[in-house]
Amino acid sequence: MNSVEGKIREKLPALQADIIEENLVVYPQNSEEVSSFIKLCNDEKISMVPIGSGSQIIGADKTKVYLSMRKMNRIVELAKADLTVSVEAGISIKELAEALREYNFLLPVSHHEKPNSTIGGLLARDAGGIEQYARGTIHDYLLGLEFITPTGELIKTGGKTVKNVTGYDFTRLFAKSWGTLGVIVKATFKLIPMPVEKALFITHGVSIDDLTQQMKEVLAKRYALVSFMGMSGKVLGLDEGLRYGGVFVLAGSRQAVTHQLQALKGLLDIKEIITGTDSVDDYLEDLLGSKASQAEIILGTDRRTLLDYLPRELDAILDNTSMDIVLDGGSGLVQLTTTNVQEVKKMLGERLQEFNFSFSDERSPVDILYNRIKRSLDPNRIMYPNNPRFVEVS
Repeated sequence: MNSVEGKIREKLPALQADIIEENLVVYPQNSEEVSSFIKLCNDEKISMVPIGSGSQIIGADKTKVYLSMRKMNRIVELAKADLTVSVEAGISIKELAEALREYNFLLPVSHHEKPNSTIGGLLARDAGGIEQYARGTIHDYLLGLEFITPTGELIKTGGKTVKNVTGYDFTRLFAKSWGTLGVIVKATFKLIPMPVEKALFITHGVSIDDLTQQMKEVLAKRYALVSFMGMSGKVLGLDEGLRYGGVFVLAGSRQAVTHQLQALKGLLDIKEIITGTDSVDDYLEDLLGSKASQAEIILGTDRRTLLDYLPRELDAILDNTSMDIVLDGGSGLVQLTTTNVQEVKKMLGERLQEFNFSFSDERSPVDILYNRIKRSLDPNRIMYPNNPRFVEVS
Protein backbone atom coordinates (compact mmCIF):
# COMPACT_ATOMS: atom_id res chain seq x y z
CA MET A 1 0.00 0.00 0.00
CA ASN A 2 1.55 3.32 -1.07
CA SER A 3 1.25 6.56 0.90
CA VAL A 4 -1.59 8.00 -1.19
CA GLU A 5 -3.65 4.85 -0.94
CA GLY A 6 -2.90 4.67 2.78
CA LYS A 7 -4.12 8.24 3.41
CA ILE A 8 -7.36 7.67 1.50
CA ARG A 9 -8.15 4.35 3.16
CA GLU A 10 -7.28 5.74 6.61
CA LYS A 11 -9.31 8.95 6.39
CA LEU A 12 -12.21 7.61 4.30
CA PRO A 13 -12.54 3.97 5.41
CA ALA A 14 -16.15 3.63 4.15
CA LEU A 15 -15.25 4.68 0.61
CA GLN A 16 -15.10 1.72 -1.78
CA ALA A 17 -11.73 1.47 -3.54
CA ASP A 18 -9.86 -1.01 -5.75
CA ILE A 19 -6.38 -1.30 -7.18
CA ILE A 20 -6.59 -1.77 -10.95
CA GLU A 21 -3.32 -2.10 -12.88
CA GLU A 22 -1.45 -0.20 -10.15
CA ASN A 23 -4.04 2.59 -10.16
CA LEU A 24 -6.29 3.41 -7.22
CA VAL A 25 -9.94 3.67 -8.30
CA VAL A 26 -12.52 4.91 -5.79
CA TYR A 27 -16.28 4.37 -6.14
CA PRO A 28 -18.37 6.92 -4.21
CA GLN A 29 -22.06 6.12 -3.82
CA ASN A 30 -23.40 9.61 -3.11
CA SER A 31 -22.51 13.29 -3.42
CA GLU A 32 -21.25 13.44 0.17
CA GLU A 33 -18.65 10.76 -0.52
CA VAL A 34 -17.58 12.56 -3.71
CA SER A 35 -17.18 15.80 -1.78
CA SER A 36 -15.23 14.18 1.08
CA PHE A 37 -12.86 12.46 -1.33
CA ILE A 38 -12.20 15.61 -3.35
CA LYS A 39 -11.64 17.69 -0.19
CA LEU A 40 -9.07 15.13 0.94
CA CYS A 41 -7.32 15.21 -2.44
CA ASN A 42 -7.26 19.00 -2.36
CA ASP A 43 -5.93 19.17 1.21
CA GLU A 44 -3.23 16.57 0.47
CA LYS A 45 -2.58 17.87 -3.08
CA ILE A 46 -3.36 14.48 -4.61
CA SER A 47 -3.96 14.64 -8.37
CA MET A 48 -7.00 12.68 -9.53
CA VAL A 49 -9.09 12.07 -12.64
CA PRO A 50 -12.90 11.74 -12.61
CA ILE A 51 -14.14 8.95 -14.89
CA GLY A 52 -17.42 7.36 -15.91
CA SER A 53 -16.88 4.15 -17.83
CA GLY A 54 -13.24 5.17 -18.31
CA SER A 55 -13.38 4.80 -22.09
CA GLN A 56 -12.23 8.35 -22.80
CA ILE A 57 -9.16 8.60 -20.53
CA ILE A 58 -6.27 10.07 -22.48
CA GLY A 59 -2.96 11.45 -21.31
CA ALA A 60 -3.61 10.55 -17.70
CA ASP A 61 -0.45 8.44 -17.36
CA LYS A 62 0.97 10.69 -14.63
CA THR A 63 -2.12 10.28 -12.49
CA LYS A 64 -2.66 7.13 -10.45
CA VAL A 65 -5.90 8.02 -8.64
CA TYR A 66 -9.29 7.84 -10.36
CA LEU A 67 -12.77 8.70 -9.16
CA SER A 68 -15.34 6.47 -10.84
CA MET A 69 -18.96 7.64 -10.85
CA ARG A 70 -20.28 4.26 -11.99
CA LYS A 71 -21.91 3.43 -8.62
CA MET A 72 -24.02 6.62 -8.79
CA ASN A 73 -26.34 5.37 -11.52
CA ARG A 74 -29.90 6.09 -10.38
CA ILE A 75 -32.76 7.83 -12.12
CA VAL A 76 -33.63 10.39 -9.45
CA GLU A 77 -36.86 11.71 -10.96
CA LEU A 78 -38.84 11.26 -14.16
CA ALA A 79 -41.39 14.05 -14.57
CA LYS A 80 -43.60 12.59 -17.30
CA ALA A 81 -45.93 15.58 -17.53
CA ASP A 82 -42.99 17.98 -17.96
CA LEU A 83 -40.93 15.66 -20.19
CA THR A 84 -37.85 15.97 -17.95
CA VAL A 85 -35.60 13.49 -16.21
CA SER A 86 -33.01 13.91 -13.43
CA VAL A 87 -30.26 11.30 -13.19
CA GLU A 88 -27.02 10.61 -11.37
CA ALA A 89 -23.91 11.06 -13.48
CA GLY A 90 -22.86 7.40 -13.43
CA ILE A 91 -25.85 5.98 -15.28
CA SER A 92 -24.93 4.81 -18.78
CA ILE A 93 -26.65 6.24 -21.82
CA LYS A 94 -27.98 2.80 -22.75
CA GLU A 95 -29.37 2.19 -19.24
CA LEU A 96 -31.16 5.52 -19.41
CA ALA A 97 -32.42 4.91 -22.97
CA GLU A 98 -33.90 1.55 -21.98
CA ALA A 99 -35.63 3.02 -18.92
CA LEU A 100 -37.10 5.90 -20.96
CA ARG A 101 -38.22 3.57 -23.75
CA GLU A 102 -40.92 2.17 -21.43
CA TYR A 103 -42.59 5.60 -21.52
CA ASN A 104 -41.78 6.32 -25.20
CA PHE A 105 -39.40 9.11 -24.17
CA LEU A 106 -35.97 9.83 -25.60
CA LEU A 107 -32.87 11.76 -24.58
CA PRO A 108 -31.62 12.33 -28.14
CA VAL A 109 -28.01 11.24 -27.70
CA SER A 110 -26.99 8.15 -29.64
CA HIS A 111 -26.02 5.12 -27.54
CA HIS A 112 -25.07 2.93 -30.48
CA GLU A 113 -21.32 3.63 -30.60
CA LYS A 114 -20.47 3.44 -26.88
CA PRO A 115 -23.48 2.14 -24.93
CA ASN A 116 -21.53 2.08 -21.65
CA SER A 117 -20.65 5.78 -21.75
CA THR A 118 -21.98 7.53 -18.66
CA ILE A 119 -24.06 10.69 -18.61
CA GLY A 120 -21.31 12.53 -16.75
CA GLY A 121 -18.74 11.53 -19.35
CA LEU A 122 -21.03 12.52 -22.23
CA LEU A 123 -21.62 15.93 -20.64
CA ALA A 124 -17.92 16.48 -20.03
CA ARG A 125 -17.19 16.10 -23.74
CA ASP A 126 -20.52 17.47 -25.07
CA ALA A 127 -21.23 14.29 -27.01
CA GLY A 128 -23.79 13.97 -29.77
CA GLY A 129 -23.31 10.68 -31.54
CA ILE A 130 -24.43 9.58 -34.98
CA GLU A 131 -27.75 11.48 -34.81
CA GLN A 132 -26.06 14.82 -34.09
CA TYR A 133 -27.11 16.19 -37.49
CA ALA A 134 -30.78 16.14 -36.50
CA ARG A 135 -30.64 16.13 -32.70
CA GLY A 136 -27.67 18.29 -31.70
CA THR A 137 -25.50 17.41 -28.70
CA ILE A 138 -26.32 16.48 -25.12
CA HIS A 139 -25.96 20.09 -23.93
CA ASP A 140 -28.88 21.11 -26.12
CA TYR A 141 -31.11 19.16 -23.71
CA LEU A 142 -29.43 20.05 -20.41
CA LEU A 143 -31.56 22.04 -17.94
CA GLY A 144 -29.76 21.72 -14.63
CA LEU A 145 -26.58 20.39 -13.11
CA GLU A 146 -25.07 19.49 -9.75
CA PHE A 147 -21.30 19.25 -9.52
CA ILE A 148 -18.54 19.15 -6.93
CA THR A 149 -15.77 21.72 -7.34
CA PRO A 150 -12.08 20.78 -6.99
CA THR A 151 -12.21 22.12 -3.43
CA GLY A 152 -15.20 19.96 -2.50
CA GLU A 153 -18.17 22.35 -2.64
CA LEU A 154 -21.51 21.22 -4.09
CA ILE A 155 -22.81 23.65 -6.72
CA LYS A 156 -26.32 23.55 -8.22
CA THR A 157 -27.07 25.38 -11.48
CA GLY A 158 -30.11 25.67 -13.75
CA GLY A 159 -33.30 23.87 -12.78
CA LYS A 160 -36.03 21.53 -13.98
CA THR A 161 -37.54 23.84 -16.59
CA VAL A 162 -36.21 26.03 -19.39
CA LYS A 163 -37.21 29.21 -17.53
CA ASN A 164 -34.75 28.34 -14.74
CA VAL A 165 -31.82 28.51 -17.19
CA THR A 166 -31.10 32.23 -16.90
CA GLY A 167 -28.15 34.48 -16.10
CA TYR A 168 -24.60 33.24 -16.57
CA ASP A 169 -24.78 29.80 -18.17
CA PHE A 170 -22.63 27.91 -15.68
CA THR A 171 -24.69 24.82 -16.49
CA ARG A 172 -22.95 24.60 -19.87
CA LEU A 173 -19.56 25.71 -18.60
CA PHE A 174 -18.68 22.02 -18.34
CA ALA A 175 -19.10 21.47 -22.09
CA LYS A 176 -15.86 19.95 -23.31
CA SER A 177 -14.11 20.65 -19.99
CA TRP A 178 -13.23 16.93 -19.86
CA GLY A 179 -13.31 16.63 -16.08
CA THR A 180 -10.84 19.46 -15.46
CA LEU A 181 -13.18 21.86 -13.63
CA GLY A 182 -15.10 19.55 -11.28
CA VAL A 183 -17.10 16.35 -10.96
CA ILE A 184 -20.65 16.19 -12.30
CA VAL A 185 -22.86 14.24 -9.88
CA LYS A 186 -26.38 14.88 -11.19
CA ALA A 187 -28.06 16.35 -14.28
CA THR A 188 -31.56 17.24 -15.42
CA PHE A 189 -32.58 17.02 -19.07
CA LYS A 190 -35.55 17.83 -21.24
CA LEU A 191 -36.81 14.86 -23.25
CA ILE A 192 -38.60 14.36 -26.56
CA PRO A 193 -41.12 11.69 -27.62
CA MET A 194 -39.57 8.66 -29.30
CA PRO A 195 -40.05 8.52 -33.06
CA VAL A 196 -42.82 6.13 -34.04
CA GLU A 197 -40.81 4.67 -36.90
CA LYS A 198 -37.23 4.34 -38.08
CA ALA A 199 -35.88 3.02 -41.34
CA LEU A 200 -32.27 2.31 -42.26
CA PHE A 201 -31.11 1.79 -45.82
CA ILE A 202 -27.74 0.82 -47.24
CA THR A 203 -26.15 1.89 -50.51
CA HIS A 204 -22.88 0.91 -52.19
CA GLY A 205 -20.20 3.20 -53.56
CA VAL A 206 -16.97 2.90 -55.52
CA SER A 207 -15.34 5.76 -53.62
CA ILE A 208 -15.78 8.16 -50.70
CA ASP A 209 -16.59 10.86 -53.23
CA ASP A 210 -19.37 8.63 -54.59
CA LEU A 211 -20.84 8.21 -51.09
CA THR A 212 -20.74 11.92 -50.25
CA GLN A 213 -22.51 12.70 -53.54
CA GLN A 214 -25.28 10.33 -52.42
CA MET A 215 -25.43 12.13 -49.06
CA LYS A 216 -25.80 15.51 -50.73
CA GLU A 217 -28.60 14.21 -52.96
CA VAL A 218 -30.56 12.99 -49.92
CA LEU A 219 -29.88 16.17 -47.92
CA ALA A 220 -31.18 18.29 -50.81
CA LYS A 221 -34.60 16.61 -50.45
CA ARG A 222 -34.90 17.69 -46.78
CA TYR A 223 -36.17 14.31 -45.68
CA ALA A 224 -36.45 13.25 -42.02
CA LEU A 225 -32.83 12.16 -41.98
CA VAL A 226 -31.24 11.71 -38.54
CA SER A 227 -28.00 10.00 -39.52
CA PHE A 228 -25.87 9.43 -42.62
CA MET A 229 -22.52 7.67 -42.69
CA GLY A 230 -20.08 6.20 -45.17
CA MET A 231 -17.65 3.40 -44.37
CA SER A 232 -15.36 0.77 -45.78
CA GLY A 233 -17.05 -2.33 -47.11
CA LYS A 234 -15.10 -4.42 -44.60
CA VAL A 235 -16.51 -2.44 -41.68
CA LEU A 236 -20.05 -2.73 -43.07
CA GLY A 237 -19.63 -6.45 -43.73
CA LEU A 238 -20.08 -6.20 -47.49
CA ASP A 239 -18.90 -8.88 -49.91
CA GLU A 240 -15.25 -8.75 -50.88
CA GLY A 241 -14.77 -6.38 -53.80
CA LEU A 242 -17.40 -3.88 -52.62
CA ARG A 243 -15.22 -1.02 -51.40
CA TYR A 244 -17.64 1.29 -49.60
CA GLY A 245 -21.17 1.48 -48.26
CA GLY A 246 -23.50 4.24 -47.14
CA VAL A 247 -25.79 3.95 -44.11
CA PHE A 248 -28.75 6.33 -43.88
CA VAL A 249 -31.38 6.51 -41.12
CA LEU A 250 -34.82 8.14 -41.32
CA ALA A 251 -37.00 8.76 -38.24
CA GLY A 252 -40.48 10.19 -37.73
CA SER A 253 -44.10 9.19 -38.19
CA ARG A 254 -44.75 5.86 -39.86
CA GLN A 255 -46.50 7.57 -42.78
CA ALA A 256 -43.67 10.06 -43.38
CA VAL A 257 -40.89 7.48 -43.15
CA THR A 258 -42.72 5.06 -45.46
CA HIS A 259 -43.40 7.79 -48.04
CA GLN A 260 -39.85 9.15 -47.98
CA LEU A 261 -38.31 5.71 -48.21
CA GLN A 262 -40.40 4.98 -51.30
CA ALA A 263 -39.27 8.25 -52.88
CA LEU A 264 -35.62 7.51 -52.09
CA LYS A 265 -35.81 4.21 -53.94
CA GLY A 266 -36.17 6.28 -57.11
CA LEU A 267 -33.22 8.49 -56.18
CA LEU A 268 -30.60 5.99 -55.01
CA ASP A 269 -29.69 2.39 -55.73
CA ILE A 270 -30.71 1.05 -52.31
CA LYS A 271 -29.31 -2.42 -51.60
CA GLU A 272 -30.84 -3.21 -48.20
CA ILE A 273 -33.60 -1.81 -45.96
CA ILE A 274 -34.25 -2.35 -42.24
CA THR A 275 -37.44 -0.97 -40.69
CA GLY A 276 -38.70 -0.68 -37.11
CA THR A 277 -37.15 1.41 -34.34
CA ASP A 278 -35.89 -1.55 -32.32
CA SER A 279 -34.49 -3.37 -35.36
CA VAL A 280 -32.64 -0.27 -36.57
CA ASP A 281 -31.20 0.48 -33.13
CA ASP A 282 -30.06 -3.12 -32.68
CA TYR A 283 -28.41 -3.14 -36.11
CA LEU A 284 -26.55 0.13 -35.44
CA GLU A 285 -25.32 -1.01 -32.05
CA ASP A 286 -24.00 -4.27 -33.52
CA LEU A 287 -22.39 -2.43 -36.43
CA LEU A 288 -20.76 0.42 -34.54
CA GLY A 289 -19.92 -1.51 -31.40
CA SER A 290 -17.99 -4.21 -33.28
CA LYS A 291 -15.57 -2.02 -35.25
CA ALA A 292 -11.96 -3.14 -35.45
CA SER A 293 -10.05 -2.56 -32.20
CA GLN A 294 -6.93 -1.24 -33.94
CA ALA A 295 -5.57 2.14 -32.96
CA GLU A 296 -7.81 4.87 -34.30
CA ILE A 297 -7.29 8.33 -35.71
CA ILE A 298 -10.26 10.68 -35.51
CA LEU A 299 -10.30 14.01 -37.30
CA GLY A 300 -13.09 16.54 -37.38
CA THR A 301 -14.17 19.31 -39.70
CA ASP A 302 -17.30 21.19 -40.73
CA ARG A 303 -19.96 19.44 -42.82
CA ARG A 304 -19.31 21.45 -45.98
CA THR A 305 -15.59 20.64 -45.98
CA LEU A 306 -16.35 16.99 -45.30
CA LEU A 307 -18.88 16.62 -48.10
CA ASP A 308 -17.46 18.99 -50.73
CA TYR A 309 -13.69 19.21 -50.37
CA LEU A 310 -12.22 16.26 -48.43
CA PRO A 311 -13.66 13.22 -50.29
CA ARG A 312 -11.27 13.20 -53.25
CA GLU A 313 -8.28 13.74 -50.98
CA LEU A 314 -9.46 10.90 -48.77
CA ASP A 315 -9.90 8.66 -51.81
CA ALA A 316 -6.35 9.40 -52.95
CA ILE A 317 -5.04 8.54 -49.49
CA LEU A 318 -7.12 5.38 -49.06
CA ASP A 319 -6.19 4.11 -52.54
CA ASN A 320 -2.59 3.85 -51.35
CA THR A 321 -3.12 2.46 -47.85
CA SER A 322 -4.88 -0.43 -46.15
CA MET A 323 -6.85 1.76 -43.75
CA ASP A 324 -10.55 1.37 -43.04
CA ILE A 325 -12.76 4.45 -42.71
CA VAL A 326 -15.99 5.48 -41.02
CA LEU A 327 -17.24 8.91 -42.07
CA ASP A 328 -20.08 10.56 -40.14
CA GLY A 329 -21.58 13.18 -42.40
CA GLY A 330 -23.74 14.65 -39.65
CA SER A 331 -21.04 15.37 -37.08
CA GLY A 332 -18.17 16.00 -39.50
CA LEU A 333 -16.01 13.24 -38.02
CA VAL A 334 -13.74 10.88 -39.95
CA GLN A 335 -12.39 7.80 -38.18
CA LEU A 336 -9.51 5.82 -39.62
CA THR A 337 -8.20 2.51 -38.32
CA THR A 338 -4.50 1.87 -38.72
CA THR A 339 -1.57 0.27 -36.95
CA ASN A 340 0.74 3.21 -37.77
CA VAL A 341 -0.95 6.07 -35.98
CA GLN A 342 1.90 8.59 -35.85
CA GLU A 343 3.02 8.01 -39.46
CA VAL A 344 -0.53 8.33 -40.76
CA LYS A 345 -1.21 11.47 -38.71
CA LYS A 346 1.92 13.08 -40.11
CA MET A 347 0.90 12.15 -43.65
CA LEU A 348 -2.66 13.43 -43.13
CA GLY A 349 -1.34 16.70 -41.69
CA GLU A 350 0.75 17.25 -44.80
CA ARG A 351 -1.89 16.17 -47.33
CA LEU A 352 -4.83 17.98 -45.74
CA GLN A 353 -3.13 21.10 -44.40
CA GLU A 354 -5.12 23.44 -46.66
CA PHE A 355 -8.41 22.22 -45.19
CA ASN A 356 -10.13 23.21 -41.96
CA PHE A 357 -9.70 20.12 -39.78
CA SER A 358 -8.20 18.99 -36.48
CA PHE A 359 -7.34 15.71 -34.79
CA SER A 360 -9.53 14.79 -31.83
CA ASP A 361 -6.59 14.49 -29.44
CA GLU A 362 -5.02 17.85 -30.30
CA ARG A 363 -4.64 20.45 -27.60
CA SER A 364 -6.95 23.42 -27.70
CA PRO A 365 -5.36 26.83 -28.25
CA VAL A 366 -4.40 28.76 -25.14
CA ASP A 367 -7.67 30.04 -23.65
CA ILE A 368 -7.09 32.83 -21.14
CA LEU A 369 -10.64 32.63 -19.78
CA TYR A 370 -10.40 28.86 -19.29
CA ASN A 371 -7.11 29.27 -17.44
CA ARG A 372 -8.57 31.90 -15.13
CA ILE A 373 -11.58 29.71 -14.35
CA LYS A 374 -9.31 26.70 -13.81
CA ARG A 375 -7.05 28.57 -11.40
CA SER A 376 -10.04 29.93 -9.51
CA LEU A 377 -11.88 26.61 -9.17
CA ASP A 378 -8.80 24.40 -8.81
CA PRO A 379 -6.02 26.38 -7.07
CA ASN A 380 -4.00 23.24 -6.31
CA ARG A 381 -4.51 21.80 -9.81
CA ILE A 382 -5.63 18.40 -8.56
CA MET A 383 -8.40 17.82 -11.12
CA TYR A 384 -7.09 16.04 -14.24
CA PRO A 385 -3.98 18.27 -14.38
CA ASN A 386 -2.37 16.39 -17.28
CA ASN A 387 -5.29 16.47 -19.69
CA PRO A 388 -3.62 16.98 -23.09
CA ARG A 389 -6.72 18.62 -24.56
CA PHE A 390 -5.96 21.85 -22.72
CA VAL A 391 -2.98 24.13 -22.55
CA GLU A 392 -2.74 25.43 -19.02
CA VAL A 393 -0.72 28.56 -18.35
CA SER A 394 0.59 29.14 -14.83
